[in-house]
Amino acid sequence: MRIAISGSVGVGKTTITKLLSKKLQFDIIHLNDIAQKFKKEDIIQLQTFDFDVEKCLNFIEKEFENKNNIIFEGHFAHLLSPDFIDILIIINRDLKELHQEYIQRGYNEQKVKDNLEVESLNVCFYEAEEEGFKDYQFIVFENSQDFEVEEVVQILLKKIQKKIGKCKY
Repeated sequence: MRIAISGSVGVGKTTITKLLSKKLQFDIIHLNDIAQKFKKEDIIQLQTFDFDVEKCLNFIEKEFENKNNIIFEGHFAHLLSPDFIDILIIINRDLKELHQEYIQRGYNEQKVKDNLEVESLNVCFYEAEEEGFKDYQFIVFENSQDFEVEEVVQILLKKIQKKIGKCKY
């Protein structure tokens, strides 16, 4: 089984992925690490970098095509092929909490604005739909600072169990 965890910057993807991978005994692939290999340029005003998304996705799907028990984590995980991913988890978060997170991380005004816009428009979900992900593959979870990480993982484990019988792998 291959799980992808996606969502805007700062929603809790990495924290949730680490604990979920321990519970499932799955390996973690941090997609940003791979994206660095396909870097085109730094975008200083947004405190990020641009990369060749298509080449990166092709590399990932080829590199891991015969591997299972993996969680792919990153803000573009939802762009992986629905034929390659069994379950896609999209993590969302309250905009006020996200704003606070970005300030704590020291993001500049433009990066804060752009990332909040992505989250408010639920871009990850709609892009995943455009990629062809079906209902039986989706788990959308609204994360909150009110949740303990362990609680989030338990909720997600239950949702994954419900989805397993519906996946094609």
